[in-house]
Amino acid sequence: MAEIIALEAQPRTVTGKKVKQLRNMQLIPAVIYGQKLEQAVPIQVPVDALRAVLHQGIERLRPAGERTYTSNTWLVYNILELRYVQGKQIREVADRLAMSESDFYRKQRGAIQQLAAALVTMEGEQVEAEKAAEGPDKRV
Repeated sequence: MAEIIALEAQPRTVTGKKVKQLRNMQLIPAVIYGQKLEQAVPIQVPVDALRAVLHQGIERLRPAGERTYTSNTWLVYNILELRYVQGKQIREVADRLAMSESDFYRKQRGAIQQLAAALVTMEGEQVEAEKAAEGPDKRV
């Protein structure tokens, strides 16, 4: 099992155009939405922790075998890794993957959805691991 990286979010009082101050302090402004919440909750998350969790999620999408840039098997991983881990520009990623920019944008949306699903799975695994660590007598 991969190392679990916890995102320790804190409540955020800075809003609007003032969030630039947070970014200068290496904090990412975010908002939690949900059906069980009466209203959206503004939070802030450390940049390094968020990057680590995203990188872990991207690595979960890495196919087995040798990496190729033009294979459909590697497409999702390549899009996410080149764009968000290496920080390449869109044109550069599209050229590397031999696709048009418009095709890149379409495929990037799907890649992000797959990353979101991987992150949800990671969270579920962490919850299950914490329940198992509590022992059978403490579970409800």
